[in-house]
Amino acid sequence: MGIVIRQSVNTSLVTYIGFGLGYISTLFLFPLFLSAEQIGVTRLLISIAMLFSTFASLGAGQICSRFFTYFKNNKEERESFLFFLLLIGFAGSLFFGIAFFVLQNTIISTYSSKAVLFIRYLYYLIPLTIILIFSNILESYSVINQRPVVPSSVREIGIRFVIIIGVSCVALRLFDFDYFVIFFIVAYAVVPFALIAYLAKEKLFFHRLNFFVFRSSIFKEIIT
Repeated sequence: MGIVIRQSVNTSLVTYIGFGLGYISTLFLFPLFLSAEQIGVTRLLISIAMLFSTFASLGAGQICSRFFTYFKNNKEERESFLFFLLLIGFAGSLFFGIAFFVLQNTIISTYSSKAVLFIRYLYYLIPLTIILIFSNILESYSVINQRPVVPSSVREIGIRFVIIIGVSCVALRLFDFDYFVIFFIVAYAVVPFALIAYLAKEKLFFHRLNFFVFRSSIFKEIIT
């Protein structure tokens, strides 16, 4: 119980720090150095990418929460479960990529009159959505392994801190908004790479391809 309480306190602290950084960037830095349309583009990109990633993850986060208990007691089985979750992420990313190109004209026609600048950065949705898919999977896996603090720190603090650096670079005229959008996506890309490094350090990441899940008795239930 002591571990749970300590993790809850640390996670709450991280959330408050992240809230503070978000407050600074959203209410002060963004309005000062970005136009209303530019702010709208960044918000639209992340909002739509989050929506797309929810569908494209194919329920991997829920699978992690529901079925991890069947694999948690054996290291090899646990690694196989993560490998399987990431395979779902790859399949979902492929599904999303195909769906995006099929529906791109619909997306363009929807936003061409309301958000002209957004169309310019439309294809940035592809890497951003894929990043969110794997971020959600790795974070779910970390949390279910009772390691919630680092994922929360990277998401709540890391992303916002990198974005603040990006806005500061715009303010100092080190680069323009085009590069800031790239910087914005890089900020979110920090999450999956940081979590892979963390899970590897904690010996929770798989070290070889393992297809045990496909042979398990509950595989059909997982797929369903």
